[in-house]
Amino acid sequence: MSVAGHQLHTLQSTPHQAAQEVEATGNTGSSAPQDAFDWWMNSTILRNNLLNTTYTEFAIGYIYREDSNYRGYFVAVFALPD
Repeated sequence: MSVAGHQLHTLQSTPHQAAQEVEATGNTGSSAPQDAFDWWMNSTILRNNLLNTTYTEFAIGYIYREDSNYRGYFVAVFALPD
């Protein structure tokens, strides 16, 4: 999905094992983390993953690549390990 400077990729494994949300944005300033969180919370599917109590582990990361299309990338990974 792509909307006004944002690119979003979603990977959903089996319903109770893992999910991954990637938000790419040209905003690399101090407001970028809040923008990524707001983007996730304003999407029904992504919000459901964030609030899903089935997942017992999660990680949130950020990478900056000056030579890429969007430069700033946030990822949230949710998991229920075996």
